[in-house]
Amino acid sequence: MNSIVQYIVVRSDLRSALSWPLGAVIAQSCHATAAVIHLNSEDADTVPT
Repeated sequence: MNSIVQYIVVRSDLRSALSWPLGAVIAQSCHATAAVIHLNSEDADTVPT
């Protein structure tokens, strides 16, 4: 079985551009990736949890 790996890459300039703390930027990034997984949950390549 092949595994699909998801990497979350966050631009370093977002902290200063948004004036947000690092934790808030990371939290929003993780929320966005969870939304993408949910939107594609019926795709054959999306691994169920």
